[in-house]
Amino acid sequence: MNIRDMEIFVQVNAYGSISAAAEHLHLSQPAVSRRISFLEKDLGYELFERVGPKLVLTPAGKVFLKYCISFIADMKEMEHTMRSVSENLQTFTIGMVDILAETRLSIVFRDFCQMYPSVDIHLYTASNDKIAEMVANGQVDLGIKYFQDSHVKNLEQIKIGNEQLAIIAAHNSQYSKDSHSVQQLADARWITFPKEDPFGSIIASFQHYNRLLYKKTASRQLEIGSLTMQKRLVEADLGLCILPLDSVADEVHAGKLQVLQTPMPEINFPIIAQYRVTSPVIEFIEIFLDLTSME
Repeated sequence: MNIRDMEIFVQVNAYGSISAAAEHLHLSQPAVSRRISFLEKDLGYELFERVGPKLVLTPAGKVFLKYCISFIADMKEMEHTMRSVSENLQTFTIGMVDILAETRLSIVFRDFCQMYPSVDIHLYTASNDKIAEMVANGQVDLGIKYFQDSHVKNLEQIKIGNEQLAIIAAHNSQYSKDSHSVQQLADARWITFPKEDPFGSIIASFQHYNRLLYKKTASRQLEIGSLTMQKRLVEADLGLCILPLDSVADEVHAGKLQVLQTPMPEINFPIIAQYRVTSPVIEFIEIFLDLTSME
């Protein structure tokens, strides 16, 4: 058993399939099957069982997965630290929910880059549910996302702010700043994230509340996974959407979008930073987080 076997095991679990994992790893299906069989033989336990078309972890497999993820991350940290020392290199990687990259955090990233011009800094964007995984497996040093993860272990999680959401309309929309009500908004077409997305689930709840309050049928809705595309469709007055205020600041200033004022309570998302306290770049992480509190 070696670290490569562990990485293959983690990928098979992630994809729920030998063939899908093999394709992702650029290996043959028989090769992946053999590595899993060797692992099970070495450990003396079956790691997977088949449920319908998908492979799922056995109780022993769940235990092994937890230690695999921790071990792989520790090894990557060790390699990162040794390489930095031997080559006198400094790197810092950040994983961020893509929608947050268009908020004030982009300014924090810029300021950090200016403070440390000799550091090799990388910013990756991903979906909200992938950030913790990227931090846990050592792919990034710092993750910034919405909401804490109750199931995450071995990661520090701290709240670094709130993202205020607002109802956004085209600048020339029929819903002007002074001529709409919450009841009217219940009839509007909404441009929203898919329901499985954290934004989509919150917005769906907001719309459901309005429909119950005013005894309305389901409102017209366009599910769009791209923040940029949502803003463009709203600019074209094809509907309303709920977005972070920071992410539409430029369009509001340019007179393309407007923020609607409603009697509804404020909607806020907590912004969470996740990192490993054993990270070799803990100093950079702490400085970056200090910059977020100064903004």
